[in-house]
Amino acid sequence: MRETLKNKILLCLLIIVMAITILQGFSYAQSENLQMIKKSKEEYMIYISNLLNEEFEFAFSNNVAAQKDTLVFQKAALDNAENGNYIAYVDSNTYTQYFKNQEDTYLWVKQAENYKVEAQKVNLKNALSENDIEKLNLVTKAIKVEAGQKELPVKDKNGVKVTSKIGTIIIKDDTAATYSYKIVKATDTNSKEFIRIAKAMNDLDNNKNIFEQLSIYEQFQEVYSKIMPKTTAKEWTKVEDNTIEQPENSKKGDQYLVWLKKEEAGKEPTIDVQIMDCNNDYAQNYEKQDVVIKQTTKLPITGDNIILFVIAGVILAFIIAIVVLKIKNKKDTK
Repeated sequence: MRETLKNKILLCLLIIVMAITILQGFSYAQSENLQMIKKSKEEYMIYISNLLNEEFEFAFSNNVAAQKDTLVFQKAALDNAENGNYIAYVDSNTYTQYFKNQEDTYLWVKQAENYKVEAQKVNLKNALSENDIEKLNLVTKAIKVEAGQKELPVKDKNGVKVTSKIGTIIIKDDTAATYSYKIVKATDTNSKEFIRIAKAMNDLDNNKNIFEQLSIYEQFQEVYSKIMPKTTAKEWTKVEDNTIEQPENSKKGDQYLVWLKKEEAGKEPTIDVQIMDCNNDYAQNYEKQDVVIKQTTKLPITGDNIILFVIAGVILAFIIAIVVLKIKNKKDTK
């Protein structure tokens, strides 16, 4: 009896754990369904994933357990007149009724009697304003730069001519301003995630719908705020000759975030960031030089060796004797 009761209790606990897990997963999935744009303090546009091109109805409530038949549904609107996307929206009346008192607000979305979203919490603080989007689009473009290369002085190593090149970032912005920089190697998770999303933003085009674009902007803003250095920090280095060089100890495949700060009198500093991909680690090219060694034949260095002098004298005397005998023979013949 006790064993049976114990098994029933364990089974109930297992069912509860599974239910919580499923609900958590459902809640997470629901949180991915919405993207918002803030038009003004009391006006918002809400995009629902997979319903951009389909009509629907929506309703708000401050009661998460509200009965569906008590909800007041409105028809979706279009975000613009021509080729627009269908949206749920918050106007001044809706804002006053459901959002102004800082209560939790929930959203229901349906097509006919088929509910696509049920009691999903809406947090207007997550909405990006059009000004936010404009600023995010300027990241990596706020300070004009140009990627380049710089040749290092030629070195000679054992008769081999070595030429080296390094990557550079050249500032092409207002020359009257003062610039400083900070280089951070992208080794942590946030920096790597920033680079991934920044490249995704650069690839944004008309092939991506508004929901996908807003999703990328949201991710970008979140990670950008995490890694942005303080403008007052002392680690900034003044830019010399408008050129920032690839770190000397960098290797092929290394990635760096190059933070730039532009300062002008009477204005707030402008902060921008560039992504430096290191293709060469102070890459060296070797030019082999043909080294010709000329050697002149020399007599042995004899020094004061007496034996060599004696042998040389004997050979010389022998040669003289032969010459004298030949001359005498010629005279006798005559």
